Amino acid sequence: MPYHTNNKPTKKKRMTKSNGGPKTASDFKPHKMYKGDKVVMTKTFKEHLKFKKLGYNHKKPKASKSKMETIELDGKKVKFKEGALRKMLKLKPDEKLTIPMIKKIINKNEFTLFKRKYKMTPLMKKRLNFAMTLMKK
Repeated sequence: MPYHTNNKPTKKKRMTKSNGGPKTASDFKPHKMYKGDKVVMTKTFKEHLKFKKLGYNHKKPKASKSKMETIELDGKKVKFKEGALRKMLKLKPDEKLTIPMIKKIINKNEFTLFKRKYKMTPLMKKRLNFAMTLMKK
């Protein structure tokens, strides 16, 4: 049976949730804690425990690039990602989609738009139909 001389756990291992993280104020180091879009800087061990009870954690949330919009269509609230179709089609700011353009490509499996070739996917078709609906309103 091999004998290990270095049994000291690494810093990462010492601070894991499985062994409770810092247990005393002397182990504590100031750091940020996150809850949704909120960020707080805990300066003391007491603050850390307070924010932990309030549901804050150490995982930084991923930045959301797409903003969610909510509109009312035919009496129903509909949520969608603003700019999702533009991003999917890689449209430049000066490139504008029109209803006739969408009608021309909506039922094709492959199409060319602004000198770029695309394959129609179910999600793309859904977004194009939604864009037409919004344009008509």
